[in-house]
Amino acid sequence: MTEYDKKQAEDIFMINALAGIPEETTALAIARRCQKEAEWVAALANWKKGSGYGYRRRGESLADLLTDVCTRREDVVRYDGTPRVHDYDEKHLLIEEISSVDAEGNGIESHPQVWVMKDEFRNEKGEIMFFTPYQAIRHCEQEGYVLPPSQLTCAIVAACFLNKENAEAEKVLVQYRNHGNGNGLHVLNTLVDYGKAAIISYPQDADFPSLGGTDNVNHQYQKIVLPFEKTKKRRILSDLQLQSMNLEDGLKDELVSRFVRQYSGLPDPEVLVEVGKYFGKTAYALISPSNETQAAWFGCYSINLSLNGSGNLGGCGAARGVRFVAP
Repeated sequence: MTEYDKKQAEDIFMINALAGIPEETTALAIARRCQKEAEWVAALANWKKGSGYGYRRRGESLADLLTDVCTRREDVVRYDGTPRVHDYDEKHLLIEEISSVDAEGNGIESHPQVWVMKDEFRNEKGEIMFFTPYQAIRHCEQEGYVLPPSQLTCAIVAACFLNKENAEAEKVLVQYRNHGNGNGLHVLNTLVDYGKAAIISYPQDADFPSLGGTDNVNHQYQKIVLPFEKTKKRRILSDLQLQSMNLEDGLKDELVSRFVRQYSGLPDPEVLVEVGKYFGKTAYALISPSNETQAAWFGCYSINLSLNGSGNLGGCGAARGVRFVAP
């Protein structure tokens, strides 16, 4: 059996169980026959830990996990460890094996290699350039880059934080604390449509209700739409409402936690709490109570490391580009 057959695998699990063969032994044998041994070993290790960059333990059986490993899309690489960060050249970091997942742990974006600008866009005088979200997307494209969405940005920040012993990675990381003008806010390639309760990454022209343009931005990339909930009814207690709160508490709140997981794309967004502490800030999820479409921003402002889903579409901030092919 080189191609995975779920029904056949279930039969093997059942027969081997009757013979007293442990499930892990059965699963490993099937993974080997499907040429997925390395992926299985990594997935099993993360499943046992119940957390970490990879499979989050969600109550699935070993058979369910094996099905996931043996049938998952090859174009989506999930976290099986900390993405590797390298000093590539004068202008770029190279981050290998970086990916994002939705709130259910499904892969949404994956890149074997991403080249990340070491600095934000600056003018000829060396001064930071400031853009509205639409302007930032367009400027990146004109310069041969892509403006990273919130999920890829959070993955980059987490990778730099977990590799901060690399001096060049640490320099990029601290720009999200302060890039020279007192804050570290970065414009993102993400909108939050509160009317439709959806986080939109790689938005198209039509997704901007105002202050957009007609340059057909992001036309090369598939739009990512991730839903969240604004309210949740409860029988006895008052209804839950999606609202801004510090990230440490928010990850214990049903609605905020889902919003943050969709916004960040991280299987374990708790790492951003630690990033905030490293900056001497409180990680904070900023969520709009309106039904309007807002811009997403990320970085430090005032006393918080802000996962900002409540930015003005006309507001201006710094931008950092990435490439998915070598510069």
